Amino acid sequence: MARISASLCWAILALAFSATGAAARPVDYYVNQDTATIAFSTHVANVVPIDGTFRHFNGHIQFDPEKPSAIRIDVVVDDGRIEVAFGGAPTLRSASYFDHAHYPTIKFSSDSVRQLPGDHFTIAGNLTIRDVTRPQLLMGVLSRTKVGGVSAMHLVFHGQLDRTDFGLVADRSVIADKVTLTITTNLRALPALTPEF
Repeated sequence: MARISASLCWAILALAFSATGAAARPVDYYVNQDTATIAFSTHVANVVPIDGTFRHFNGHIQFDPEKPSAIRIDVVVDDGRIEVAFGGAPTLRSASYFDHAHYPTIKFSSDSVRQLPGDHFTIAGNLTIRDVTRPQLLMGVLSRTKVGGVSAMHLVFHGQLDRTDFGLVADRSVIADKVTLTITTNLRALPALTPEF
């Protein structure tokens, strides 16, 4: 059975009790562009790095102190709200790439969390782009911090995907197939209100 790292378990457990008192029950945390960033990078001509960010998304993390390995993470990203260097955002929104008119969102849903040495862990789940779903593995690291004087967890995730797996095959002679994802977020002790997706 998938296991969550001890450090991650205790950190989330502490936040859960801070938010809900002594009663152990599932706790919901919501993250968006105010508390997190979703960035991506690839290369042009296998030499020039291209970086971009998604400017609008909502994430939901549910944690049950009695079943820490059952942590659930769901993220919905608006692929129309994208920023990229050299004015490339309209191209990425076009039918040749994300095809925002027909597929307005990118989705990730976790399946399991497993421990690695130290404060590192992996999150396995499914990523959906252009209505195509593929397994996705994210590597994460946890650190403890304070946000506005409130105890928080700082989480950084990294992952890599092949854009052609999702039908993103335009301009392959110029733009690399491999895309790296970097997701950072702070989870504060008090859960936020449920956002609108």
